[in-house]
Amino acid sequence: LLIYNFKILKETIIKHFELLKIAQHLSQFTFISRARRIENNTIELSFSKEHTYFFNMTRGSSFIYKKESVRPMQSFNAPFDNLLHALVSSSTILAIEVPKNERVLRFTLAPKSTYKEQKLPYNLNLQGDIPTPF
Repeated sequence: LLIYNFKILKETIIKHFELLKIAQHLSQFTFISRARRIENNTIELSFSKEHTYFFNMTRGSSFIYKKESVRPMQSFNAPFDNLLHALVSSSTILAIEVPKNERVLRFTLAPKSTYKEQKLPYNLNLQGDIPTPF
């Protein structure tokens, strides 16, 4: 499994079959408790207190790592960050998949909503391109 503990290998490019294993590993979780941007190209997804993963989507050298969650030095308040918090944090995971021949981790989520039920696709693009929120 290519989720590194503290040891970050920036030269490593995630292969499609490795991403399939990561999706299989993440499928054991049913809930995303927190989603936030902690650096310009890094998204933190917390599934529980013990399971927090960081998705660095730097162009050309994307990777995933695991470490203890700490409050980021810089607070991000762009529209992307507000949507990420509102729609992805506290959401239920319905499915996690990797589209054929793509290095994209696709989450199908049910956001916490008091008004109506929704299904939301959330893509983490690990091809090295700029991440798209939804």
